[in-house]
Amino acid sequence: MPFIWVVSFFAMALIGMIKFRRIPIYGVDEDPGGLALDWIGTPGFLAGIIGFYTTPINILLIIYLLSKNAMFTAWDKIALVIFLLSLTLFYVAKYLMPDLFMWVMD
Repeated sequence: MPFIWVVSFFAMALIGMIKFRRIPIYGVDEDPGGLALDWIGTPGFLAGIIGFYTTPINILLIIYLLSKNAMFTAWDKIALVIFLLSLTLFYVAKYLMPDLFMWVMD
């Protein structure tokens, strides 16, 4: 689920950058709602809610499985990398691009 949120977030950011010809700034540029981006924002919002509850569970499960030396298939490793990359991109967006983050979340 964090991956869906990240894709939704950056799709809205890209559309905003194309529309405004620069990185959108919260409080300065028109809100994403005014650009009719609900078709992107709604799936991202739902994924964010689900991810809010499932991410801590996933992290605890990963720690548990690693402590038990569980064998991961190639697909498990790919899913783990995508999950960790999505979490990293979330925190990069939130703390290194706060104006863009607030614009999209508005």
